[in-house]
Amino acid sequence: MNAEERAGRYPNSKSWRIWLADLKMKKPKTRELYLDRVVDFFERTGYDPESFFKLKLDSTKSSDPRDATAAEAVVKSYISKKREDGFAPNTIRLGVTAISSLMESQNLPLNMKRKGVSRVSVNGTTVIQKSEIRAILTRPGKYYERNLALGLAAKDTGGRVSDLSNMRVGHYLNAPVYHNEKGEPFKCFEHFIQKTESIGVPHFGPESVEAVDKYLEARRKTGDPLPLESPLFLDEDLGLMTANAISSQFRRMTRRVRGSKKLSAHSFRKFFQTSMEVAGMEANWIKRIIGKAGGGDSGSTFVYSLPQELAEAGQPSELTKGYMEAYDSIRIYDQTSIKDVQDQLDRLHRENEELKADSGRMETLESQVQELTAMLKIIYEDPELAKRHKK
Repeated sequence: MNAEERAGRYPNSKSWRIWLADLKMKKPKTRELYLDRVVDFFERTGYDPESFFKLKLDSTKSSDPRDATAAEAVVKSYISKKREDGFAPNTIRLGVTAISSLMESQNLPLNMKRKGVSRVSVNGTTVIQKSEIRAILTRPGKYYERNLALGLAAKDTGGRVSDLSNMRVGHYLNAPVYHNEKGEPFKCFEHFIQKTESIGVPHFGPESVEAVDKYLEARRKTGDPLPLESPLFLDEDLGLMTANAISSQFRRMTRRVRGSKKLSAHSFRKFFQTSMEVAGMEANWIKRIIGKAGGGDSGSTFVYSLPQELAEAGQPSELTKGYMEAYDSIRIYDQTSIKDVQDQLDRLHRENEELKADSGRMETLESQVQELTAMLKIIYEDPELAKRHKK
């Protein structure tokens, strides 16, 4: 069944017609995905747009609180069955998003709790939320500039820890820069993926570009000449930050937020995949960006390639255009400038250093008090000194 056939599935339904009108505002690929998921929902549950609308409407009028979430219970049952049938979490989540959009167009939004929808478990790893990523990365500390750049790079590229470890300064600095309609910068480059022995095309969006630029500038100020072959991310000893070191760093950062071992660097990768699929990006495009098997080899199609003439003309490939269009789905700061966030972190860092300095001064004063106390004790214990003091 193609998209046109799905759109004509319920010609006599007012709810369906209203939703189709709303869908026209979305991109063609998103419309096609939403239609596919909603038709699947109705086929599996036995409802149609009008009967499901009536179920939700009646539940809002019911005086029995147990009936207030009748429509939501149908959706949750649908989620459970899809999971039992082995469907991918991304597919399930997209289905719930599509169903929710249908009901929102009727001014009867579903009241889905996060526990049942947003927090999809993937092999024991819970899909991370934007608020959690903000909490993880917005923390002062000695290495906060590096950690912010590393975290936002993981979020924007969807890369593995090994991919992030293997990135070099030259990859980033020599990458072409493209701008969207708002003038925001995007970067991308072809990168060899060791695990799959293929070429991936990691993309850096405005949030990671600004953070990485500031991190590299901080390195310059310390005297680092930033040789092109230098690792993009350095460890505490200013050497290569290995994949194991990156994994450990993410575990430390994520544990502060949720206190759980279920969040890790891989959570950022799953966040990228899930968000991009919900935004309507094709699965093969996502695989191509994150260097996953099945994404096509280098130069396999015009969509995936980065021809030299396009780069020189400042024109992005179709893949990069798709990434730029879908970027808002992984944007975590709601278009607030990273500089504003970093300025706050700078202030907190300065305050932290001032507190440390105050602590040092307190220790000095305490030491002086102890010395004076000891001197007084000596004075009062020595008869001659005590006699002079009394005079």
